[in-house]
Amino acid sequence: MTASDVVTAVVAVLALFLSCLSLYLQRRDKKPHLRLEPSVVHQDFSVIYNGTSHERPGLAIHILNAGERQVHIKAIYLAVGRDTKIEVVCHHPSREASTIEPHRSHECVMAGGELAERLERMGFEGRIRSRIEVRDELGRRYKSQWFWLSIEELTGG
Repeated sequence: MTASDVVTAVVAVLALFLSCLSLYLQRRDKKPHLRLEPSVVHQDFSVIYNGTSHERPGLAIHILNAGERQVHIKAIYLAVGRDTKIEVVCHHPSREASTIEPHRSHECVMAGGELAERLERMGFEGRIRSRIEVRDELGRRYKSQWFWLSIEELTGG
């Protein structure tokens, strides 16, 4: 085997590796990918609380579509612990399931008092290990990182 045969073989293997890497990166970008960022915010929920207008805490979920395809959101859940899921009812900007275009975002806000009441009825108290889960129309699940949610912070206390 001559030196030119070795160089040709190395270049061929390198070209094969780069083409496989390129194919992988193209396919990865085509897959739907949502980033979920939950936070506690203070917002005016006057429509929910009998028209009295002042700011109250709420759970905000910022959903960013980082993929190349639009995603049709079917449901949003707050996963508490390992087994409990609570469906999040968005009060702002809309209650409807939405479509998120590529490289666009959507924000869902749920009233904190309502969420705290539901959690307390289920027997939760204090700080709760939680995460957000979103399901799309095709049944795919997207999950946020685990975070600590304080019931006291949700009630404004």
